[in-house]
Amino acid sequence: MAYFDSIVNAWFRPADEGKEVFCPYGILGSCYAVSGTTASRIRRFLRLYVISSVVVGAVAARLPGIWILAVLAVLVAVYAATMVVFLRGASRRGAAGLGSLAETTNRMGEAMGLGRAIGLLTFGLVMLIFSVIAMTLGELGVGIVGGLFAAAVTVHSIALVRGAATARRARRL
Repeated sequence: MAYFDSIVNAWFRPADEGKEVFCPYGILGSCYAVSGTTASRIRRFLRLYVISSVVVGAVAARLPGIWILAVLAVLVAVYAATMVVFLRGASRRGAAGLGSLAETTNRMGEAMGLGRAIGLLTFGLVMLIFSVIAMTLGELGVGIVGGLFAAAVTVHSIALVRGAATARRARRL
């Protein structure tokens, strides 16, 4: 669960007066100042959303191509609609407090720790191998979708390992 918590926490920054800055669309969109109770409700939703998206994505990989897009559209619509409800009345801020993608990934790696980041990297590489095996066995759709997901996990986990290693070196100094 530390991996999913680090993903969720990357969307938040501390702010003044007991509030937090929440950036629902990362560095690409606006951020919002939310109270502590709203932030905890959003965190709870995001944990459930991220985990269920992985499960739904794994199941949807077995569907024909157009249905995968339909499932993706539903997931995006649920997220967008829920954010509208949570952020009603929240004051909008710029994305300046969020930091760059590299800074966010480094913070996630630091929160996870080097061991978990390496474990995630290993998982991504094993998934890539299984995707190649699936494609050679004639399951082209599963292999391609699984391979793309595995490649994304692998690339992301390389950045997490780098962030965790940088934090570890900084603690030793």
